[in-house]
Amino acid sequence: MDSLETNGEVRQRKDKKNEISNINDKDLKTKDEKKKSNGKVIGLIFLSILLDLLAFTMILPLLPSLLDYYDKKEGNSNTLYTWLLHAVQRFQKLTGAPDRFSSVLFGGALGSMYSFLQFLTSPIVGSLSDAYGRKPMLLICLLGIALSHGLWSYASTFSLFVLARFIGGLSKANVSLSMAVVTDASDEKTRARGMDKRTPLSLSLSKAIDFISPWHLLRFTAVKNLTAHQSKVLSRLGLIYFIYLFIYSGLEFTITFLTHHTFGYTAMQQGKMFLVIGLIMAVLQGGAARRLSARGAERAAKLALILTPFSFICVAFAAIQRPPIFSPLVWLWAGLVLFALSTAFAVSCMTALATTQAAGAGRGAVLGALRSLGALARAAGPLLASAVYWCSGAATTYTIGSIVLILPAVMLVRLKTH
Repeated sequence: MDSLETNGEVRQRKDKKNEISNINDKDLKTKDEKKKSNGKVIGLIFLSILLDLLAFTMILPLLPSLLDYYDKKEGNSNTLYTWLLHAVQRFQKLTGAPDRFSSVLFGGALGSMYSFLQFLTSPIVGSLSDAYGRKPMLLICLLGIALSHGLWSYASTFSLFVLARFIGGLSKANVSLSMAVVTDASDEKTRARGMDKRTPLSLSLSKAIDFISPWHLLRFTAVKNLTAHQSKVLSRLGLIYFIYLFIYSGLEFTITFLTHHTFGYTAMQQGKMFLVIGLIMAVLQGGAARRLSARGAERAAKLALILTPFSFICVAFAAIQRPPIFSPLVWLWAGLVLFALSTAFAVSCMTALATTQAAGAGRGAVLGALRSLGALARAAGPLLASAVYWCSGAATTYTIGSIVLILPAVMLVRLKTH
């Protein structure tokens, strides 16, 4: 009897061990499947953003030819094109910009409209994604972008072209949504809350003000259930993000003036220049930036903001006829490479910092508000920078800009996120 009982106990122990082993095997398989699934999601998101950015930037070198086409077709008629052209010419006379840069100023006006529309829609779409899910809102945005590009391909009139850009601007919230999806897929602890659990949405006048008022956006009042520390960190980070992009986007826009005016770059050379910058940014963002831990992202963001003033100081030297040590062209490309390096990490890492301050259920609103602040900065920055450029000169503009860019760098270094 004793031996039978002993054999029975041994069998039970073996059965329990086998059960535990099977459970562990299932858990490992489930984790592997989740990792593979998340890898596919991140890959698809990266590909969609890459194609979207390529389509967005493709217009830059084509813009002079497009405007020449619409000028020949509608230049002598009372249309939207002539109205906007007269407005640009008035701004041109006010700042003293040469006539041959009217197409660049024209493009700046369209770019400001595009960014302003992002400012209006990004936080709203972000909060809708928290309530109804990332996927449906992302699909709506992607359909809007597809419709925008489709209209552009058939835009025989300037009004239809502007309508295509208008729809594209309204749909541009896909970038912040994609960041939210990647963050949800990368965070083991809050993935379930970010992808399954929804936050109830109550739309009201006060809620709408939270979405579009710069003051409320800077305070992230649309994001609920934040602690006092989280709210303080997000407010400081939002201000840093806005100041950085306001100055940075203006200087970025006027580089086109500098390369045309000082170095005689053609549209094709401009395209190659932006291609090099874009490739550097894509390699760094697709490789190093998205693999950083929370601590690593914080350090990278600080380093990126410290590098940015140096990049524009180099460009300021390029604007001088006889700069010290190197030729103007060497200073220009030194500045552009530093510019690409800092840009690759600055926005993405500051965005990653912002997501650590909110749970999965509120990340869409956080990213939407942050994206909206960036869009507002990109809408206003180029207009101010263009005015300063033509009134004070390139070297003065980049020198002043690099000095002001020290402010967000110092603010971020002093920010305590924990």
